[in-house]
Amino acid sequence: MQATICTKRFIHCPHCGQSEHQVEGLFQNASYNFGPWRCHECNHEFFGKVVGDAIEITKIVESDREPIVCLFRFRDLYLVVKGYTRPKNYEHDWYDYLFHSHQCPGNIFRSVAAVYCPADGADPHGIIRFIAAVPDVEQKINEFSFNPDKQDVNCDTLEGLFRYFCTDGTDAPTNWPEHQRGLLPFIAELQDAYKKEKSKKA
Repeated sequence: MQATICTKRFIHCPHCGQSEHQVEGLFQNASYNFGPWRCHECNHEFFGKVVGDAIEITKIVESDREPIVCLFRFRDLYLVVKGYTRPKNYEHDWYDYLFHSHQCPGNIFRSVAAVYCPADGADPHGIIRFIAAVPDVEQKINEFSFNPDKQDVNCDTLEGLFRYFCTDGTDAPTNWPEHQRGLLPFIAELQDAYKKEKSKKA
């Protein structure tokens, strides 16, 4: 049998022609207007509308925001995050409401480009430990549901989260040496060498 080939429609930035923007969902409504959509390549914004089976661009303007790369701290980890913008004439506390109160941590993590650990340096393998997994299904498991789009989410406490994953929160066992933090030996050796080199300079 032959595989079914599916295609999704995109448009390129009408200013620079570089970035791709999916438009498949726009054709659900033949009179739909959209924008502003921002191009991450040239930092221009554009507006448009659906006209039959075509997309008509109605306006292109230079964005009044600048693309930025952010550095966040999550406990002992430092995260490099891309994809955000800020006003070009920004206030000194522009980030405060956006990141500390408004933006969901899950959205921030979705855009992480790099992770840095003070003890293990860049790309710290093993710093995130696996605990447990359950099937990704919509029906309830053990009277809990972890689908954020549903109203019956019941994992808003640590106890509930552990019950959902049938765990006491302990890291899952590892097949690699515990004294090397459950890592492949050569990775543990690289991390140990980094710590040794770092301690020399301290």
